[in-house]
Order: sequence, then structure tokens, then C-alpha cells
Amino acid sequence: MILTRTTGADSQLVKDWLSDNSHSFTPTTVTITDVDLAGGPPTTWTLEDALPVKWSLAAFDAGASKVAIETLELSVQSVGPGSPCSSRALSRLP
Repeated sequence: MILTRTTGADSQLVKDWLSDNSHSFTPTTVTITDVDLAGGPPTTWTLEDALPVKWSLAAFDAGASKVAIETLELSVQSVGPGSPCSSRALSRLP
């Protein structure tokens, strides 16, 4: 599973998580929530037994008109529908 997004302040959280666990990762369940900015209901997926494989940040070029992209590649056993999100959980999203 390859996840991409624009690089932001919380990219440091991903880097720290990878660094803190780089010597012994345990497969874990990951929930991905795609928030509909138009106000529709969010879509969620659950990734079972996920392990990070690769993480990268595209080089930022101040002279270019492109945003910097962060990519996280995960090895997963299965992908399924996630649990519905509450508005409380969504309020914690950056």
C-alpha cells in the first residue's frame, strides 16, 4: 500500500515513529480516513498487519511551483472497510 500526501508539519511525527521503531516493528492495524472537504461522509479503510517498508520526502525546490510530497509504503496482509468515524475523531485531524 503506497500512501502519498503533501509534506506538512506532521511529517515529523511519521519520521519520529519510524525512527523510534526502526529496530523492531510489530505488525499493526492501521486505519486510514479520507475526509471529504466538501462535507460528505468520510471514507475509512483498515489495513491489517501493516509494516512500514519505505518512507521518503521529495526534495523541496523553492523555485518550482510544485508542493513537496511525502510517501509511505506499507506491507499489509489485507485491506477492508474501516469503522465509521465520529465527528469527535475528525476534529483531531490536522
